[in-house]
Order: sequence, then C-alpha cells, then structure tokens
Amino acid sequence: MRSSTIHCSLLALLVAGTLGCAAAQKPSAATSPATAPTPALSAAPRAPDAAVTGLLFAVDPAAAEISIDGAPRGAVADLADRNGLLPLPPGIYQVSLKAPGFVTWRAEVALGAKVESIKVNLVRKP
Repeated sequence: MRSSTIHCSLLALLVAGTLGCAAAQKPSAATSPATAPTPALSAAPRAPDAAVTGLLFAVDPAAAEISIDGAPRGAVADLADRNGLLPLPPGIYQVSLKAPGFVTWRAEVALGAKVESIKVNLVRKP
C-alpha cells in the first residue's frame, strides 16, 4: 500500500509540475507587448465603409446624354435615383454632354479619391 501512496504522490507532483511549467512558459498579457487587449464582445467589428468616387452631375437639360471616354453612359436624368452620381474609379476621363438643339460640352476631368461635381448649363445652338 505504501508503494501505491508514493506512486500517487509522485504522479500528483509530476502533474502539478507540468501544469506549473506550462503556465510559466505562457507569456501573460501584462508582460507581452505584442499582445493586444481583447475587445469587448458586445462591440461587433465594423467593415470599413467603401470609398465612393465618381462624378456628380447637375446638368440642364437633364435629358443630356453623358459619354465617358467616348462610351455612352445614358442621360443625366437616368442618374436621378443616385442623386446624379455616376460611380467611377479614380482616373482621368474625357467627359462629354450632348442634347439635341444644344452645343456639345466636353472636358477632361481628373477624378481622385472623392466625388467631383460637374455643373453645366448647355448652351442652345444658334
């Protein structure tokens, strides 16, 4: 019986020693500068808001057709559901606006990381 008691005592010491060593090897949050504090669980992480870039058109007449780099993009009035915004990535664009009975308007527009406004009153043809 004495042998089994010693065996159990040694086993208990080994287990306690192993757990102690494992705990000693694990760096604590207070001693490890690379470990950041855990955020509260109630605060759900938010995805970054998507950056919106594009051209915001305010054109008279609203029936004017938009072309970007020679490709038709519809009428200004078609953008009404987006408050006049035509989403485009940053870049340099050749923009033209034309409507029957009006002089065609053309410009080269540099679009950065924000929305650029284009406000135009087309001129009637003589």
